[in-house]
Amino acid sequence: MQIPGYQIIRKISQGGMSSVYLAIQQSIGREVALKVISPALAQDQVFNERFNREANIIGQLSHPNIVAVYDIGSYRQLAYIAMDYLPGGSLSQRLCKGISSLEALRILKQLAAALAHAHSRGYIHRDIKPENILFRSDDTAVLTDFGVAKAVNHNLGMTNAGTVLGTPYYMSPEQAKGQPCDGRSDLYSLGVVFYEMLTAQLPYHAEEAVAIAIKHLTAPIPQLPAQYKLYQDLLERLLAKSPQDRVQSGAELVALIEQIETNMGIISPRAQLRTDPGSAELGVSQLSQTLVAMLWQQFIGLFKRHRRRTKINTLGNDKATAISQANSFTEPKQAASASAPFAGHRLIAIATLTLPLALVAGAVWQYSIKASSTGTNSAVVKPAAPNSKTQSFAQAPFTLKAQLAASRVNTIASPARVEMGAAQPPIRLVQAQTVTEPTAETNEEAEINTQTEELIEPASYTLRVSSEPSADRIRILNIKPRYRAGMALAPGSYLLELRKRNYHTLKTWVHISDKDMSPSFTLKPKYQAGDVFTDKIDEFQTGPELVMIDAGEFIMGSTSETNTLPLRPLTIERAFAVSRHEITFAQYQLFLDNYPDQHSPEKKPPADQNWGRGTRPVININWQQARDYSRWLSEKTGHRYRLLSEAEWEYMARAGSDTDTWWQTAKAPPANCKRGCKSRYSGLFGSKTAPVGQYPANGFGVYDSSGNVAEWVADCYRENYRGAGKTTAVYDRDNCALRSVRGGSHRDKHKDIGNHSRRGLAPEQRSDAVGFRVLREL
Repeated sequence: MQIPGYQIIRKISQGGMSSVYLAIQQSIGREVALKVISPALAQDQVFNERFNREANIIGQLSHPNIVAVYDIGSYRQLAYIAMDYLPGGSLSQRLCKGISSLEALRILKQLAAALAHAHSRGYIHRDIKPENILFRSDDTAVLTDFGVAKAVNHNLGMTNAGTVLGTPYYMSPEQAKGQPCDGRSDLYSLGVVFYEMLTAQLPYHAEEAVAIAIKHLTAPIPQLPAQYKLYQDLLERLLAKSPQDRVQSGAELVALIEQIETNMGIISPRAQLRTDPGSAELGVSQLSQTLVAMLWQQFIGLFKRHRRRTKINTLGNDKATAISQANSFTEPKQAASASAPFAGHRLIAIATLTLPLALVAGAVWQYSIKASSTGTNSAVVKPAAPNSKTQSFAQAPFTLKAQLAASRVNTIASPARVEMGAAQPPIRLVQAQTVTEPTAETNEEAEINTQTEELIEPASYTLRVSSEPSADRIRILNIKPRYRAGMALAPGSYLLELRKRNYHTLKTWVHISDKDMSPSFTLKPKYQAGDVFTDKIDEFQTGPELVMIDAGEFIMGSTSETNTLPLRPLTIERAFAVSRHEITFAQYQLFLDNYPDQHSPEKKPPADQNWGRGTRPVININWQQARDYSRWLSEKTGHRYRLLSEAEWEYMARAGSDTDTWWQTAKAPPANCKRGCKSRYSGLFGSKTAPVGQYPANGFGVYDSSGNVAEWVADCYRENYRGAGKTTAVYDRDNCALRSVRGGSHRDKHKDIGNHSRRGLAPEQRSDAVGFRVLREL
């Protein structure tokens, strides 16, 4: 792939409509993501228009949470867009690892700001989903892929009435019905993403797209697990079936999230709402509310502690003990009797210093309320002040009451921020009540009893997880403490993750209510006999295709050749995976491109005899180079790769057969050899390699185990198997003069390419008839 003005580094991803490459914009040396339309669609006018429209839309949306476009153009009829390079991966990748509730809230807030900007410019996205949410290197969430976006106030002629575009799992009810949509449809889809971030599940499941759409239309809004109940109201406003009942704008959603953050005591960056005229007033209002709440809480809290300490001397021993415990929890290292006079002076000092600030904050608050009530931004939540004579703080708006409750909780529990969604400290929270000065004796005693009651630990139950086979690692994803067998947990829902090598990772919810729990799970093997898979080399490249081969028994050797005697019954005790094909030139070149000191003589690309490279098996490499490739693959993938032992190679090649060739009685052997195979790659005057996979695979799903190229194995060559015993391990010795090669090649007759075929070759020798394949241990 070549685009003038850009240096292509590597392919990032490929989809049905386009491919994305990491490239350098040469004019300014900037890294960009170069999105190029698929050649198959280059002549399709509709797709070309949609592709160009995406660039035009993004070009009009300048926002830190929306991908930026730097250039658009076409080269040899292939349209391309140069955009932000976002190295942080996608949200779908992060969901596989699990994210915290606070992280989910942060991402939701940034995307809400992005949608607020897009909607204010007259565009709706229509395909909000985790795959279209990427991250910058600083962890900022970025909305991408406006390929199916639509201008609300313009008819672009791209979508007919009744046409459904988008992804079924994330579609709003109106979008699923093919009805006209506005920005509230995007907010519904964002609500689905929020639910998925919190629970690692989608809210609605079904086998068919139509069934999923019906659930979006009719199924009730799902309930979040107990530890996420704080977000249930927000979720219900996002997933309301009717757009009129939904959050009405991205700006309103940002305001609601910031209100939640305020109530939780979180200080976070303000979302950039470039088109929201009321956001400044809301910020002043929230700041003033928070200041008033903090000052009021400090004043009342200090006053209560002073009265409580004074009262200790008149209460009985039991109550004095309770208060002593309360003081030791909330104010360590302070003796009640010693601190009471000091508290009185502190009370006067705090009142003197904070009362003027409180008055100023109150004035700012009232001003902000007045400004927001006369403003034009209906999307912003406007707090109202309580009536000083007729309305108590218990009857005040939710915002202030929740702030007072939150500050009260923070004072009792810990000044540190609490991770919402994690198991909470063992404190029973008391609902905010009307704040009145305790004047009566009974009120003071009731307050002391309430403080003592708050310290009573709720019931907890043990959790002991087991699995078959036993998991290597068990985690609880939605709390910070590490799992340990028999740990005590408060009632609630907990997301378990069980991992074991070569088994599928299991994620499941456990619900603790009123008893100890000992759940047991069965882990499913990741690989079964015949399964084909690959390992990742890096974010964009994978290793060779592997096929899983189960353990088993076989007779090694053959009576047709003296160097394969005596026959030996052997047992392969452990399953393994092997490359389905011989390692190709393309795969070996990837190794050369990434191997240190690649310009040394040993690392030069091997010759291909002018037969071609690409998917042909690599040739003209020695035994050490084959080992180097295996070791490099191990380093890049984190799994152990190596050359096969002779026993493993023959077990693989036989594929359960007990004859000299796995195809047994075939008249024309399905292999590439010089004589007897009727190969179109070999003839009377010469032969050459065939691209891998040109002939049928054996019973294990392995290609070209006979013919094409003989294959290096790990063993030192010996003349026969005498004294070999029943071991399947690699045979090695010092000063090994020859290494074994197995299976025969395009230069051999058909009788010399059987399962048993073997010969010795000097390890430093290169041949156009010898290649290799690799084994991956499981």
